Amino acid sequence: MYQGVYDRILLIAMTCFSFFIALYTISMNKTASLFKLLGWVFFIPFGLCCSIFVFSPDTPINLILSFSEFCLAAGILLLILYPYNTKNQKLMIVVIAALTLILSVYAIKTEHFIYYTFSAALRNILTAACIIAAIVFNIKKNADRKLAKPLAIWLTGMLLGFVENKAYINEAVFAVKLSAYACFLFYFFRTTHDLLMKRVNESEELIEDMKKSLNKEVKKRVFEIERTNERLLEISKTDMLTKTFNKITILNIIERLITSKKMEAFSILMFDIDNFKTINDSLGHVTGDMCLKTLSTIASGNIREVDYIGRYGGDEFIIVLPTLSVNEARFVAERFRKKVNETSNPRFTISIGIATYPHDGQTVHELIQAADRGLYKAKSMGKNTVCRA
Repeated sequence: MYQGVYDRILLIAMTCFSFFIALYTISMNKTASLFKLLGWVFFIPFGLCCSIFVFSPDTPINLILSFSEFCLAAGILLLILYPYNTKNQKLMIVVIAALTLILSVYAIKTEHFIYYTFSAALRNILTAACIIAAIVFNIKKNADRKLAKPLAIWLTGMLLGFVENKAYINEAVFAVKLSAYACFLFYFFRTTHDLLMKRVNESEELIEDMKKSLNKEVKKRVFEIERTNERLLEISKTDMLTKTFNKITILNIIERLITSKKMEAFSILMFDIDNFKTINDSLGHVTGDMCLKTLSTIASGNIREVDYIGRYGGDEFIIVLPTLSVNEARFVAERFRKKVNETSNPRFTISIGIATYPHDGQTVHELIQAADRGLYKAKSMGKNTVCRA
């Protein structure tokens, strides 16, 4: 007595489930695939149920439901059998839409529609055969195994329909078919969800790789910038011709020694090339520059690693000797002067003035003045000598 009620509920359920399955799959899955076409197939029962129910209300509910189930099963089977190609995706969608429209019109306008003339058992056999074939070929072609579960539940509902004169059989058919529609919805939802999560994970991995690459590139750039800054800083401290410290830097070094070690003695040597103007005028500025380079090279090779050498200006240089007293500084200066005296091509000599902190001065200015007086004294004594003011 409840058969008509069950059929009506199943019709509504199929219509609603088909609509949500098709709409959800199409809207959430933007990639061309067989799975997306399966979602489009569910437009067939949705279109049939709506059109027949609206435009041909006199058609028995069980016929509408049976025909919709058969078309859905046949559509799924054809998609599984048809060799899928992403190039014909749009064509297949058009075919599905056109087929839905043609079947709807034909079922509505034809009073003696051939399918309606079949017995209920034959209609169930046709639908069950399509479902069985879909399950078999789906497994045989190693397609999506998850699709077999809702198909199997749906087949169970169809097979239960062959059982007659059994208590609660109609309720069982109703419950199993309703479960099958829900499983179809869950299958499409779960598959789409898994695809989206896969893309999310791939995107996160890609973002992570991009971050690593970006961080690596940033570190590389920062390192290059730091090296460039170090070079620029070094250049800003260095005399370009002799590669020694420039005037500002060598004076800052002396200032730092005074302020950081007020009670510890240190010495400075101020020296220049004897008769440097004559060398420039007679041999040329290129030779003069060569003398300056040679002098800075000899000086760098005759001092300790803790000592400093800088170009004070013109041909004047200053060597800073931390921790050395005046006698120790004189020894270094004499050794250095003799080394320069051995040069040739061109041969030149130097005069050196010595000043020691804190005896000869307690500020940078005082030490420079004392060393300059020592240098002037060395010049006045015939040059090529070492003197302290």
